[in-house]
Amino acid sequence: GLDSVPMVTGGKGVHVIVKLRRTADWETVAGFARTFAHLLAHRQPDRYVATMSKAKRKGKIFIDWLRNDRGSTAVAPYSVRARKGAPVAIPLSWAELSKLKSANSFDTGQALKRLAKPCPLLDATAEQSISLEVIEALEKLIGD
Repeated sequence: GLDSVPMVTGGKGVHVIVKLRRTADWETVAGFARTFAHLLAHRQPDRYVATMSKAKRKGKIFIDWLRNDRGSTAVAPYSVRARKGAPVAIPLSWAELSKLKSANSFDTGQALKRLAKPCPLLDATAEQSISLEVIEALEKLIGD
């Protein structure tokens, strides 16, 4: 039920950005990300994994909840990556994401053209919050 925006990273992945009202502390938000990732992996183990081990990730989508850890980094929207072809991290709509073949589909020229359009991040609501009750409800789902 949280409003989210996908962003291709210019590398291999897709970040899911959820704008939040600043009411929860860091531990609560990090706990939510961890619990949500493990819930996905628990509910659909053939599709998702929440474990960093590359051996366990083969053929699955890794839900990298560790990007929300202290000291972790994540690519910023519209960042040019230091990779062949200089791919760019681009926020998209979910409909656009479903049409892409890879997370490094945008070069700098395409990124400049996108800047003329409204950024999908501007449409995402920031009136969302995560509470300890939400995390506890997710944890109960894992136990089911």
